[in-house]
Amino acid sequence: MPRRTAGPDAPEAIADELRRLLVGGDIDRGGVLQPITKLMDRFGVSRPTLRSALRILESEHLVSVKRGSRKGIRILEPNIEAASRVSAQTLQVAGANLGDLYDARWMFEPAAVRLLAERRDVRDIAQLRAFLRQLDAAVRQKDPVVVAAEAARFHSLIVELTGNKVLALVSGLIASVLQHHQVASRTHPPPAASPAIQPRGIKSLRKLVALIEAGQADDAERHWRTHVTNEAAYWLKLQDRFETINIFG
Repeated sequence: MPRRTAGPDAPEAIADELRRLLVGGDIDRGGVLQPITKLMDRFGVSRPTLRSALRILESEHLVSVKRGSRKGIRILEPNIEAASRVSAQTLQVAGANLGDLYDARWMFEPAAVRLLAERRDVRDIAQLRAFLRQLDAAVRQKDPVVVAAEAARFHSLIVELTGNKVLALVSGLIASVLQHHQVASRTHPPPAASPAIQPRGIKSLRKLVALIEAGQADDAERHWRTHVTNEAAYWLKLQDRFETINIFG
């Protein structure tokens, strides 16, 4: 590899090359990069320049650098939580609001439900039934926090089951950003208050699974669109739908 002339763009250029190796799978997740001294020699740059490049990758949660470690820089597994924080920061700077998040969920979740009902895959139905059993177990524990977490997970599950990795990622990001905003803004109401985990809300989830199992695509899509609309109306009644996303408090 040709040696570089250190300059203001050198850290980003080095980060780009390392990022391509990491994201492209050329280096195993959980493995380590070469020690810093060898990376300095590989790129032909000083220690401060290399550390600047590594800080860029650390901010993206692609690597973990332990100061004084002789074992190199650890490669991190992809993490939806880390990705959601970066996405939330971008959305906050762009001025995106709470209504945007709920509108996005309303747009693609009912379509995901329709797909599940149309194909009636026994594996999808088995996972949905397993979810309902876990939800029932959480209800029996009488722990509203656990029940709320299970109910929230259902949104991501129905999208994940479509097999569309892009939509699954977006769904996970929306759920995580909403959670971070509610915690940061200190407006998150008691979990038991959410309609998604009240008896009527749980009954709604069971009805959806039954509609998917029966292959009633139109009814399933209509039912879930109503459910998502009602759930959004509940949360946005407690907060301003035009409030800019806030994850810092």
